Amino acid sequence: MNKRFLSHTRQSERGAGRKVALVSALGLALMAPGSVAHGASLRSTTATGTESGCATPANENIGGFAIDGQLQRQCSDVSGWANGPGGPGVVQATRNADGTCGTTGALTAVVLCDGVKQADQSVFAGGNKEADPCSWGIHSAPPPPDKKDDITNAYVYGFHATNGVVYMYGGLEFLGRTNNPNTDYDMELNQSAPNGIPDRKPGDVLLSVDFNGTNSPFTVKAWVAKTPAQDSNVTPCGTQVANYDFARPDFTAQGNDALALGSDITAAVNTNTISCGSWQCYDEKYNLVSTLPQYNFAEAAFNLTDMLQGTGVNPCSTFAISFRSRASGDSSNSQLKDAVGPQAYSPCRSNPTAAPVSRFTAARHAGSITFHWNTAIRTGIAGFAIYAGSHRLNAQPIPVHQAHAYSYRAHWTGRGPYTLRVLMSNGTQRSISA
Repeated sequence: MNKRFLSHTRQSERGAGRKVALVSALGLALMAPGSVAHGASLRSTTATGTESGCATPANENIGGFAIDGQLQRQCSDVSGWANGPGGPGVVQATRNADGTCGTTGALTAVVLCDGVKQADQSVFAGGNKEADPCSWGIHSAPPPPDKKDDITNAYVYGFHATNGVVYMYGGLEFLGRTNNPNTDYDMELNQSAPNGIPDRKPGDVLLSVDFNGTNSPFTVKAWVAKTPAQDSNVTPCGTQVANYDFARPDFTAQGNDALALGSDITAAVNTNTISCGSWQCYDEKYNLVSTLPQYNFAEAAFNLTDMLQGTGVNPCSTFAISFRSRASGDSSNSQLKDAVGPQAYSPCRSNPTAAPVSRFTAARHAGSITFHWNTAIRTGIAGFAIYAGSHRLNAQPIPVHQAHAYSYRAHWTGRGPYTLRVLMSNGTQRSISA
């Protein structure tokens, strides 16, 4: 089981995000190529306000993607949803005149821009519950949902790491939660969803973000669908063969203020105003704006490889991914409100076609370590970052040059393990250990 999600905090505030504290960080400034010096800060700000060289805490760095309650990418060492101070985001999209969004460039991640007010074409009819998708009625021209139930933008991204782990990421923007925190949110991955209704099969996954009638703390739960033969507590509806044991989540993450941590789930909410992507966000008056108030964005990452272990379902499969809002309360019985999706998506679609690094070694010499690596490709690489455990050893990304062989010397007396992160131009990362 993946153990990446360990508590680790840092001081200072990244953009408009929340405050956390960094434990025993070592600042290293890039001097001449291949060398570093003691004492420089891990964080620097250019004249244009771009934040470079900031270090993302280990418990927010999930497979090279930041779960930090931010829409915009804040640090260059990990990717984020939208373009930001740290570089390009995984979503590249524009807002159309009808309110929908169109993805531009390589389709590695998706933003689903749901309609608002009468333009919302997917609202539950009433009385529908998660435990019984067979009775769902999703209206194409319904009365609009209440503001506090209205999902506006939803985000989908997946990544297949070099160690074989497949990570799945989801994000949601919603209206009116700041003063009316009585709505919870679900994300589901189905192998089949005809007409937008889940046809639940063994190996489907449901993720629930429960605020329990407050803004924080919050809880995240996940279930893997099973048949009655696999789990006597599940009750499929109609002719469906599988469902979830709602009383017994398979995975959980407990929230503390803005962050929820579990062995295979990490989730965050924005506790301050944050900047939107270029496609903009909706405010409570349904105007398109460039910032989002606190508690109106939630995101989660989960280890899909772990969750699907033993199910026979390939985590690189194409899933029908959907999002739903519902009244606070029991996940199985609270009334569903708004729906977004489903969106057909494979978590492995963003993989580079070739491994970018073929060799990475580390050799200690007294108080310093020299790293060597060779690149197998140059196209698509934006730079490199070297880590000793969770500590980044180069303040600025190591630039790409024409030769395939690289070396870098860091003054470091601590221990490893040592990892080279290859920063790809599309905002993703590949990692290799020494």
